[in-house]
Amino acid sequence: MTNLYGIVLLIFASLIWGSAYPSMEYAFNLGVGVFSLLTIRFLVGGVILSIIYFKELKKLNKEEMKICFCSSVFVFIMFFTMSYGLLYISSARGAALFSSYLIFTLIIKRILKKAQFSAMNISYSLLIIIGIFYINKNGFYLNGFSVGDFYSILSGFFFALNIVYLEQNSKKMSYKKLSVVQMFVCGFFSLIFISVFNEPLFHLTKDLTLNILYLSIVVTAFGYTAQNQALKFVDAEKTSVIMSTQSIFTIFISVIVFGNFLTTDMIKGIIFIGLGIFLYSISIRENNKKLINSKSKRA
Repeated sequence: MTNLYGIVLLIFASLIWGSAYPSMEYAFNLGVGVFSLLTIRFLVGGVILSIIYFKELKKLNKEEMKICFCSSVFVFIMFFTMSYGLLYISSARGAALFSSYLIFTLIIKRILKKAQFSAMNISYSLLIIIGIFYINKNGFYLNGFSVGDFYSILSGFFFALNIVYLEQNSKKMSYKKLSVVQMFVCGFFSLIFISVFNEPLFHLTKDLTLNILYLSIVVTAFGYTAQNQALKFVDAEKTSVIMSTQSIFTIFISVIVFGNFLTTDMIKGIIFIGLGIFLYSISIRENNKKLINSKSKRA
């Protein structure tokens, strides 16, 4: 039951994250600096979560603070590189390249010897990545490797690092404490970098304000808290697979909210992602059968 609860939380996070890329690109197009946007997002999210989880913060110990700080560094670099990439490439291309976290998650877990690196792992990861590329095909053109591409791939790497790290440590602490500390640490890091890069002030309009509030409250505060909580019940590999559905949610959001039409490439992308997730579920069943058989032989 707890595993199902974790999956539901990840689907919610994927839905929210599916809307994040276009919202970020919109803010940058209106002159909002990368670190200015990150500062507002994280500090507003931190204030809201600290009010909700105030009692939990009183019990924060040194070990928990260490875990929070390490995870915050990964999260900050992930958001910084993700955001900076959008200054050079489209949100669709950035989202497609960010999906490299699927492979990075497998590689990191294999290096740590927490998972086997099999043909099945590679197969479902590639199917999902191909699906994401099809979905974002209109915004992805192979016209040379740019600095934006590098930042987006680097963002995927740090996302993979963070979910593997939290898989190993999230049970040692409350996801509530983790989320609050992450928000404030990342917010203060971003605030420091505003002055380092001397980002200019930007003009706030009603639409931009609503957009930033959405990114701060819904995407950053609640979306990331849901993901942190889910990692208590779902391992990093399954998390990376479920989070791949954010591209599908982006399609549905664009169709329902913006009135866009489904293209053949989008349908192909959904099919590839669905096949990848189906193949992953088969690999999980096979692993569970092997585990049950090995236990029965010992008995």
